[in-house]
Amino acid sequence: MAPSKPATKAAPKATPKLAPKPGPPSATPKPPTSSPNTLASLATALQDRLLALGADSAVYAAVTAYTASVADWALSQVNRLPAAPATATPSPSAPASYAAALQAPPKPLTTKEQRELLVRRPKDPQFNGSAVLAAVNARLRPLVSGSFVGVRALPSGDLIFIADSATTKTAAERTVSQWQSALGDQATVQPKRYTVLVHGVRTSLLPNNAQAANVEALYTANPRLRLQVQILRTWWRKRVERLGKKYSSILLDVATAEQANRLINDGLALDNQIHDVELFDSKCLLTRCFNCQGYNHTATNCRKPRACRLCGSAAHAEDSCRHTEKPDRHKCVNCRGKHPAGHTDCPAHTAELKHVAAARASKSRFFAVAPPDLHSTVTPAKRLASPPPLCSPPTISFSAPVSFTATSASPETQLADELQAADSQPTDTPMTTPNPFLPN
Repeated sequence: MAPSKPATKAAPKATPKLAPKPGPPSATPKPPTSSPNTLASLATALQDRLLALGADSAVYAAVTAYTASVADWALSQVNRLPAAPATATPSPSAPASYAAALQAPPKPLTTKEQRELLVRRPKDPQFNGSAVLAAVNARLRPLVSGSFVGVRALPSGDLIFIADSATTKTAAERTVSQWQSALGDQATVQPKRYTVLVHGVRTSLLPNNAQAANVEALYTANPRLRLQVQILRTWWRKRVERLGKKYSSILLDVATAEQANRLINDGLALDNQIHDVELFDSKCLLTRCFNCQGYNHTATNCRKPRACRLCGSAAHAEDSCRHTEKPDRHKCVNCRGKHPAGHTDCPAHTAELKHVAAARASKSRFFAVAPPDLHSTVTPAKRLASPPPLCSPPTISFSAPVSFTATSASPETQLADELQAADSQPTDTPMTTPNPFLPN
Protein backbone atom coordinates (compact mmCIF):
# COMPACT_ATOMS: atom_id res chain seq x y z
CA MET A 1 0.00 0.00 0.00
CA ALA A 2 1.47 3.22 -1.12
CA PRO A 3 1.90 5.88 1.50
CA SER A 4 -0.63 8.64 1.26
CA LYS A 5 0.57 12.08 0.32
CA PRO A 6 0.10 14.82 2.85
CA ALA A 7 -2.85 17.02 2.10
CA THR A 8 -1.93 20.40 0.74
CA LYS A 9 -3.78 23.50 1.77
CA ALA A 10 -5.65 25.37 -0.89
CA ALA A 11 -4.10 28.69 -1.75
CA PRO A 12 -6.18 31.61 -0.53
CA LYS A 13 -7.98 33.51 -3.21
CA ALA A 14 -6.34 36.73 -4.15
CA THR A 15 -8.40 39.71 -3.18
CA PRO A 16 -8.80 42.25 -5.96
CA LYS A 17 -6.68 45.31 -5.43
CA LEU A 18 -8.28 48.69 -5.56
CA ALA A 19 -7.29 50.87 -8.45
CA PRO A 20 -5.15 53.87 -7.44
CA LYS A 21 -7.28 56.86 -6.76
CA PRO A 22 -7.17 59.47 -9.52
CA GLY A 23 -7.34 62.26 -7.02
CA PRO A 24 -5.56 65.58 -7.29
CA PRO A 25 -1.88 65.97 -6.43
CA SER A 26 -0.70 67.39 -3.13
CA ALA A 27 -0.01 71.05 -2.46
CA THR A 28 3.56 70.61 -3.74
CA PRO A 29 3.09 68.44 -6.80
CA LYS A 30 5.95 66.32 -8.02
CA PRO A 31 6.65 65.52 -11.64
CA PRO A 32 4.24 62.78 -12.71
CA THR A 33 5.79 59.36 -13.07
CA SER A 34 2.76 57.43 -14.33
CA SER A 35 2.46 56.52 -17.94
CA PRO A 36 -0.33 57.93 -20.12
CA ASN A 37 -1.93 54.50 -20.36
CA THR A 38 -2.15 54.19 -16.56
CA LEU A 39 -3.78 57.59 -16.08
CA ALA A 40 -6.20 57.00 -18.92
CA SER A 41 -7.24 53.60 -17.57
CA LEU A 42 -7.78 55.03 -14.07
CA ALA A 43 -10.00 57.78 -15.41
CA THR A 44 -12.00 55.33 -17.51
CA ALA A 45 -12.48 52.87 -14.64
CA LEU A 46 -13.60 55.60 -12.25
CA GLN A 47 -16.04 56.98 -14.78
CA ASP A 48 -17.57 53.54 -15.41
CA ARG A 49 -18.07 52.88 -11.70
CA LEU A 50 -19.59 56.27 -11.03
CA LEU A 51 -21.97 55.91 -13.94
CA ALA A 52 -23.04 52.50 -12.64
CA LEU A 53 -23.90 54.07 -9.30
CA GLY A 54 -25.70 56.92 -11.00
CA ALA A 55 -28.05 54.77 -13.02
CA ASP A 56 -30.89 56.65 -11.40
CA SER A 57 -31.98 59.43 -13.74
CA ALA A 58 -32.21 61.88 -10.85
CA VAL A 59 -28.47 61.81 -10.18
CA TYR A 60 -27.21 61.09 -13.71
CA ALA A 61 -26.49 64.75 -14.52
CA ALA A 62 -24.55 65.30 -11.31
CA VAL A 63 -22.51 62.13 -11.84
CA THR A 64 -21.67 63.16 -15.40
CA ALA A 65 -20.41 66.59 -14.31
CA TYR A 66 -18.34 65.07 -11.53
CA THR A 67 -16.68 62.47 -13.75
CA ALA A 68 -15.99 65.05 -16.47
CA SER A 69 -13.86 67.09 -14.07
CA VAL A 70 -11.87 64.01 -13.08
CA ALA A 71 -11.35 63.06 -16.72
CA ASP A 72 -10.10 66.58 -17.52
CA TRP A 73 -7.60 66.37 -14.70
CA ALA A 74 -6.33 63.00 -15.95
CA LEU A 75 -5.97 64.42 -19.47
CA SER A 76 -3.96 67.37 -18.18
CA GLN A 77 -1.61 64.96 -16.41
CA VAL A 78 -1.14 62.99 -19.62
CA ASN A 79 -0.30 66.14 -21.57
CA ARG A 80 2.34 67.11 -19.02
CA LEU A 81 4.22 63.83 -19.34
CA PRO A 82 7.53 64.07 -21.26
CA ALA A 83 7.63 62.44 -24.66
CA ALA A 84 9.45 59.13 -24.88
CA PRO A 85 12.70 59.31 -26.88
CA ALA A 86 12.68 57.54 -30.19
CA THR A 87 14.81 54.39 -30.08
CA ALA A 88 14.02 52.82 -33.42
CA THR A 89 16.66 53.36 -36.06
CA PRO A 90 15.46 53.82 -39.63
CA SER A 91 16.30 51.01 -41.96
CA PRO A 92 18.71 51.86 -44.76
CA SER A 93 16.99 52.74 -47.98
CA ALA A 94 17.38 50.45 -50.93
CA PRO A 95 19.37 51.71 -53.93
CA ALA A 96 17.22 53.59 -56.39
CA SER A 97 16.38 51.79 -59.58
CA TYR A 98 16.38 53.37 -63.03
CA ALA A 99 12.57 53.57 -63.06
CA ALA A 100 12.56 55.18 -59.61
CA ALA A 101 15.17 57.69 -60.71
CA LEU A 102 12.97 58.78 -63.59
CA GLN A 103 10.18 59.58 -61.13
CA ALA A 104 12.49 61.20 -58.58
CA PRO A 105 10.97 64.23 -56.84
CA PRO A 106 12.69 67.61 -57.07
CA LYS A 107 15.64 68.02 -54.78
CA PRO A 108 14.82 70.36 -51.90
CA LEU A 109 16.30 73.82 -51.97
CA THR A 110 19.24 74.26 -49.64
CA THR A 111 19.61 77.24 -47.35
CA LYS A 112 22.74 78.30 -49.22
CA GLU A 113 20.94 78.54 -52.56
CA GLN A 114 18.24 80.72 -51.05
CA ARG A 115 20.81 83.13 -49.56
CA GLU A 116 23.11 83.69 -52.57
CA LEU A 117 22.96 86.81 -54.73
CA LEU A 118 24.92 87.11 -57.99
CA VAL A 119 26.44 90.44 -59.05
CA ARG A 120 27.96 90.77 -62.51
CA ARG A 121 30.86 93.15 -62.97
CA PRO A 122 34.21 93.29 -64.82
CA LYS A 123 37.08 91.28 -63.43
CA ASP A 124 39.10 93.19 -60.83
CA PRO A 125 42.71 91.97 -60.27
CA GLN A 126 42.86 93.97 -57.02
CA PHE A 127 39.72 92.42 -55.55
CA ASN A 128 39.52 92.71 -51.75
CA GLY A 129 36.63 90.71 -50.35
CA SER A 130 36.65 92.30 -46.88
CA ALA A 131 36.59 95.84 -48.24
CA VAL A 132 33.82 95.06 -50.73
CA LEU A 133 31.70 93.35 -48.07
CA ALA A 134 32.12 96.25 -45.64
CA ALA A 135 31.20 98.84 -48.29
CA VAL A 136 28.05 96.98 -49.34
CA ASN A 137 26.88 96.34 -45.77
CA ALA A 138 27.36 100.02 -44.91
CA ARG A 139 24.80 100.88 -47.59
CA LEU A 140 22.54 97.90 -46.88
CA ARG A 141 22.10 98.02 -43.09
CA PRO A 142 19.95 101.20 -43.03
CA LEU A 143 17.63 99.60 -45.61
CA VAL A 144 17.09 96.06 -44.31
CA SER A 145 17.29 94.32 -40.96
CA GLY A 146 20.05 91.88 -41.99
CA SER A 147 23.35 91.97 -43.86
CA PHE A 148 25.70 89.97 -46.08
CA VAL A 149 28.01 87.62 -44.22
CA GLY A 150 30.34 86.65 -47.06
CA VAL A 151 31.39 87.28 -50.66
CA ARG A 152 33.46 85.32 -53.16
CA ALA A 153 34.74 86.12 -56.63
CA LEU A 154 34.18 83.83 -59.61
CA PRO A 155 36.82 83.29 -62.32
CA SER A 156 34.79 85.54 -64.61
CA GLY A 157 35.01 88.41 -62.11
CA ASP A 158 31.39 88.15 -60.97
CA LEU A 159 30.66 88.21 -57.25
CA ILE A 160 28.39 86.00 -55.17
CA PHE A 161 27.16 87.55 -51.93
CA ILE A 162 25.83 85.31 -49.15
CA ALA A 163 23.17 86.87 -46.92
CA ASP A 164 22.48 85.91 -43.32
CA SER A 165 18.98 84.71 -44.29
CA ALA A 166 16.75 84.24 -47.30
CA THR A 167 14.63 87.16 -46.10
CA THR A 168 17.64 89.48 -46.18
CA LYS A 169 18.50 88.34 -49.70
CA THR A 170 14.96 89.07 -50.90
CA ALA A 171 15.00 92.51 -49.25
CA ALA A 172 18.40 93.28 -50.81
CA GLU A 173 17.02 92.48 -54.27
CA ARG A 174 14.13 94.91 -53.72
CA THR A 175 16.47 97.73 -52.64
CA VAL A 176 19.30 97.01 -55.10
CA SER A 177 19.15 100.50 -56.65
CA GLN A 178 20.16 102.05 -53.30
CA TRP A 179 23.29 99.99 -52.58
CA GLN A 180 24.44 98.74 -55.99
CA SER A 181 26.62 101.82 -56.59
CA ALA A 182 28.97 100.65 -53.81
CA LEU A 183 30.31 98.05 -56.29
CA GLY A 184 31.00 100.49 -59.12
CA ASP A 185 29.12 101.85 -62.09
CA GLN A 186 29.40 98.66 -64.16
CA ALA A 187 28.09 96.27 -61.50
CA THR A 188 24.61 94.82 -62.00
CA VAL A 189 22.69 92.45 -59.76
CA GLN A 190 21.68 89.33 -61.68
CA PRO A 191 18.52 87.72 -60.27
CA LYS A 192 18.40 83.94 -60.29
CA ARG A 193 16.93 82.57 -63.49
CA TYR A 194 15.15 79.31 -64.13
CA THR A 195 15.73 77.88 -67.60
CA VAL A 196 13.45 75.54 -69.54
CA LEU A 197 13.75 73.87 -72.94
CA VAL A 198 10.97 74.29 -75.51
CA HIS A 199 11.23 71.48 -78.05
CA GLY A 200 10.51 71.48 -81.78
CA VAL A 201 10.65 75.25 -82.41
CA ARG A 202 11.48 76.66 -85.84
CA THR A 203 14.81 78.48 -85.50
CA SER A 204 13.79 81.33 -87.82
CA LEU A 205 10.92 82.38 -85.52
CA LEU A 206 12.97 83.59 -82.56
CA PRO A 207 16.43 84.91 -83.53
CA ASN A 208 18.92 85.63 -80.77
CA ASN A 209 19.40 89.26 -81.83
CA ALA A 210 15.74 90.23 -81.27
CA GLN A 211 15.05 89.58 -77.60
CA ALA A 212 12.25 92.11 -77.13
CA ALA A 213 10.45 90.90 -80.26
CA ASN A 214 10.83 87.27 -79.18
CA VAL A 215 9.29 87.89 -75.76
CA GLU A 216 6.39 89.82 -77.28
CA ALA A 217 5.80 87.03 -79.83
CA LEU A 218 5.57 84.48 -77.03
CA TYR A 219 3.10 86.65 -75.08
CA THR A 220 1.01 87.18 -78.22
CA ALA A 221 0.76 83.43 -78.82
CA ASN A 222 0.10 82.80 -75.09
CA PRO A 223 -1.99 85.73 -73.75
CA ARG A 224 -2.66 84.02 -70.43
CA LEU A 225 1.07 84.06 -69.63
CA ARG A 226 1.44 87.84 -69.83
CA LEU A 227 0.38 88.31 -66.20
CA GLN A 228 1.55 84.91 -64.94
CA VAL A 229 5.06 84.30 -66.29
CA GLN A 230 7.92 86.80 -66.59
CA ILE A 231 10.04 85.75 -69.58
CA LEU A 232 13.53 87.21 -69.17
CA ARG A 233 15.36 85.86 -72.22
CA THR A 234 15.16 83.45 -75.17
CA TRP A 235 18.30 81.96 -76.67
CA TRP A 236 19.59 79.21 -78.87
CA ARG A 237 22.67 77.15 -78.11
CA LYS A 238 25.72 77.95 -80.20
CA ARG A 239 25.74 74.42 -81.56
CA VAL A 240 22.29 74.98 -83.10
CA GLU A 241 23.50 78.11 -84.91
CA ARG A 242 26.72 76.44 -86.03
CA LEU A 243 24.91 73.45 -87.55
CA GLY A 244 22.22 75.61 -89.14
CA LYS A 245 19.28 73.51 -87.92
CA LYS A 246 15.76 74.43 -89.03
CA TYR A 247 14.08 73.01 -85.90
CA SER A 248 15.58 72.64 -82.47
CA SER A 249 14.99 73.30 -78.77
CA ILE A 250 15.09 76.91 -77.62
CA LEU A 251 15.92 77.92 -74.06
CA LEU A 252 13.71 80.27 -72.02
CA ASP A 253 14.72 82.05 -68.82
CA VAL A 254 11.90 82.89 -66.39
CA ALA A 255 11.92 84.66 -63.04
CA THR A 256 10.75 82.01 -60.55
CA ALA A 257 10.62 78.25 -60.17
CA GLU A 258 6.82 78.36 -59.95
CA GLN A 259 6.64 80.07 -63.35
CA ALA A 260 8.97 77.49 -64.88
CA ASN A 261 6.90 74.65 -63.44
CA ARG A 262 3.77 76.21 -64.94
CA LEU A 263 5.35 76.13 -68.41
CA ILE A 264 6.51 72.54 -67.91
CA ASN A 265 3.05 71.45 -66.86
CA ASP A 266 1.01 73.37 -69.47
CA GLY A 267 3.35 73.55 -72.47
CA LEU A 268 3.87 76.57 -74.73
CA ALA A 269 1.89 77.59 -77.82
CA LEU A 270 3.91 78.83 -80.78
CA ASP A 271 3.49 78.66 -84.56
CA ASN A 272 0.00 77.13 -84.17
CA GLN A 273 1.37 74.22 -82.12
CA ILE A 274 1.65 73.23 -78.47
CA HIS A 275 5.31 72.52 -77.74
CA ASP A 276 6.58 70.35 -74.90
CA VAL A 277 8.58 72.15 -72.21
CA GLU A 278 11.31 70.46 -70.18
CA LEU A 279 13.46 71.48 -67.22
CA PHE A 280 16.95 72.47 -68.37
CA ASP A 281 19.90 71.15 -66.39
CA SER A 282 23.41 71.91 -67.62
CA LYS A 283 24.63 68.63 -66.11
CA CYS A 284 22.59 66.79 -68.74
CA LEU A 285 24.75 68.25 -71.54
CA LEU A 286 28.27 67.26 -72.49
CA THR A 287 30.43 70.35 -72.00
CA ARG A 288 34.06 70.49 -73.11
CA CYS A 289 36.40 73.42 -72.60
CA PHE A 290 38.01 74.79 -75.76
CA ASN A 291 40.97 76.14 -73.75
CA CYS A 292 42.26 73.12 -71.77
CA GLN A 293 40.12 70.48 -73.57
CA GLY A 294 38.76 69.29 -70.21
CA TYR A 295 35.13 68.65 -69.35
CA ASN A 296 32.37 70.19 -67.21
CA HIS A 297 33.39 73.83 -67.73
CA THR A 298 33.80 76.39 -70.50
CA ALA A 299 36.79 78.37 -71.71
CA THR A 300 35.40 81.58 -70.21
CA ASN A 301 35.83 80.29 -66.65
CA CYS A 302 38.86 78.05 -67.28
CA ARG A 303 41.90 78.52 -65.03
CA LYS A 304 44.05 75.77 -66.55
CA PRO A 305 46.78 76.32 -69.15
CA ARG A 306 45.92 76.21 -72.82
CA ALA A 307 46.18 72.90 -74.68
CA CYS A 308 45.90 72.07 -78.38
CA ARG A 309 43.00 69.78 -79.21
CA LEU A 310 45.03 67.86 -81.80
CA CYS A 311 48.47 67.33 -80.29
CA GLY A 312 47.96 68.45 -76.69
CA SER A 313 50.74 71.04 -76.83
CA ALA A 314 50.53 74.12 -74.61
CA ALA A 315 52.65 76.20 -77.00
CA HIS A 316 49.95 76.87 -79.58
CA ALA A 317 46.22 76.69 -80.25
CA GLU A 318 44.46 74.33 -82.63
CA ASP A 319 44.34 76.92 -85.42
CA SER A 320 48.14 77.05 -85.63
CA CYS A 321 48.84 73.34 -85.11
CA ARG A 322 51.17 71.81 -87.74
CA HIS A 323 49.83 68.29 -87.24
CA THR A 324 46.37 68.84 -88.67
CA GLU A 325 46.92 66.34 -91.49
CA LYS A 326 49.12 63.97 -89.46
CA PRO A 327 46.92 61.57 -87.48
CA ASP A 328 49.97 59.69 -86.23
CA ARG A 329 51.07 62.86 -84.36
CA HIS A 330 47.73 63.40 -82.66
CA LYS A 331 47.69 63.08 -78.89
CA CYS A 332 44.76 63.45 -76.50
CA VAL A 333 45.49 65.66 -73.53
CA ASN A 334 42.94 63.76 -71.39
CA CYS A 335 43.89 60.09 -71.89
CA ARG A 336 47.26 60.43 -73.76
CA GLY A 337 45.87 58.31 -76.59
CA LYS A 338 46.65 58.57 -80.32
CA HIS A 339 43.61 60.70 -81.16
CA PRO A 340 42.43 64.31 -80.72
CA ALA A 341 40.68 65.42 -77.55
CA GLY A 342 36.95 64.77 -77.62
CA HIS A 343 37.20 61.76 -79.97
CA THR A 344 34.39 59.22 -79.74
CA ASP A 345 36.90 56.44 -78.93
CA CYS A 346 38.46 58.41 -76.06
CA PRO A 347 37.95 56.71 -72.65
CA ALA A 348 37.61 60.09 -70.96
CA HIS A 349 34.94 61.12 -73.46
CA THR A 350 33.06 57.82 -72.96
CA ALA A 351 33.15 58.27 -69.17
CA GLU A 352 31.68 61.75 -69.47
CA LEU A 353 28.89 60.43 -71.68
CA LYS A 354 27.99 57.95 -68.94
CA HIS A 355 27.85 60.77 -66.39
CA VAL A 356 25.53 62.73 -68.67
CA ALA A 357 23.27 59.70 -69.12
CA ALA A 358 23.09 59.22 -65.34
CA ALA A 359 22.23 62.90 -64.85
CA ARG A 360 19.44 62.66 -67.39
CA ALA A 361 18.04 59.54 -65.74
CA SER A 362 17.95 61.16 -62.29
CA LYS A 363 16.71 64.57 -63.41
CA SER A 364 13.37 65.58 -61.91
CA ARG A 365 10.54 66.89 -64.04
CA PHE A 366 9.91 70.11 -62.07
CA PHE A 367 12.04 72.66 -60.27
CA ALA A 368 12.21 72.38 -56.51
CA VAL A 369 10.01 74.94 -54.76
CA ALA A 370 10.60 76.12 -51.20
CA PRO A 371 7.83 75.09 -48.76
CA PRO A 372 5.45 77.83 -47.64
CA ASP A 373 6.31 79.86 -44.57
CA LEU A 374 3.81 78.59 -42.01
CA HIS A 375 4.65 81.45 -39.64
CA SER A 376 3.83 84.23 -42.12
CA THR A 377 0.30 84.62 -40.73
CA VAL A 378 1.51 84.99 -37.14
CA THR A 379 1.98 88.60 -36.09
CA PRO A 380 5.09 89.61 -34.11
CA ALA A 381 2.91 90.38 -31.08
CA LYS A 382 1.55 86.84 -31.05
CA ARG A 383 4.98 85.34 -31.68
CA LEU A 384 6.50 87.19 -28.70
CA ALA A 385 3.56 86.60 -26.38
CA SER A 386 4.05 84.20 -23.48
CA PRO A 387 2.13 80.92 -23.57
CA PRO A 388 -1.04 80.65 -21.47
CA PRO A 389 -0.58 79.23 -17.96
CA LEU A 390 -1.33 75.59 -17.31
CA CYS A 391 -4.75 74.93 -15.85
CA SER A 392 -4.57 73.64 -12.29
CA PRO A 393 -5.97 70.12 -11.87
CA PRO A 394 -9.40 69.83 -10.24
CA THR A 395 -9.43 69.23 -6.51
CA ILE A 396 -12.02 67.52 -4.38
CA SER A 397 -13.33 69.17 -1.21
CA PHE A 398 -15.93 67.82 1.21
CA SER A 399 -17.77 69.79 3.84
CA ALA A 400 -17.85 66.98 6.39
CA PRO A 401 -16.30 63.53 6.84
CA VAL A 402 -18.30 60.73 5.36
CA SER A 403 -18.63 57.33 7.03
CA PHE A 404 -20.16 54.28 5.44
CA THR A 405 -21.14 50.97 7.02
CA ALA A 406 -21.78 47.86 5.00
CA THR A 407 -21.95 44.15 5.68
CA SER A 408 -20.01 43.15 2.60
CA ALA A 409 -17.24 44.64 0.47
CA SER A 410 -19.46 45.93 -2.28
CA PRO A 411 -18.23 48.20 -5.09
CA GLU A 412 -20.06 51.10 -3.44
CA THR A 413 -18.10 50.55 -0.22
CA GLN A 414 -14.78 50.44 -2.07
CA LEU A 415 -15.59 53.69 -3.87
CA ALA A 416 -16.56 55.35 -0.58
CA ASP A 417 -13.23 54.33 0.97
CA GLU A 418 -11.36 55.87 -1.95
CA LEU A 419 -13.30 59.12 -1.69
CA GLN A 420 -12.74 59.29 2.07
CA ALA A 421 -8.99 58.81 1.56
CA ALA A 422 -8.94 61.53 -1.06
CA ASP A 423 -10.60 63.91 1.43
CA SER A 424 -7.66 63.60 3.79
CA GLN A 425 -5.25 65.15 1.24
CA PRO A 426 -4.71 68.95 1.29
CA THR A 427 -6.34 70.88 -1.53
CA ASP A 428 -5.67 74.25 -3.14
CA THR A 429 -9.07 75.37 -4.39
CA PRO A 430 -12.44 73.71 -3.74
CA MET A 431 -14.06 71.87 -6.58
CA THR A 432 -17.11 73.69 -7.91
CA THR A 433 -18.89 70.60 -9.23
CA PRO A 434 -21.10 69.11 -6.45
CA ASN A 435 -20.47 65.53 -5.39
CA PRO A 436 -23.68 63.50 -5.89
CA PHE A 437 -22.71 61.02 -3.16
CA LEU A 438 -22.63 63.53 -0.28
CA PRO A 439 -25.68 64.18 1.89
CA ASN A 440 -27.36 67.53 1.32
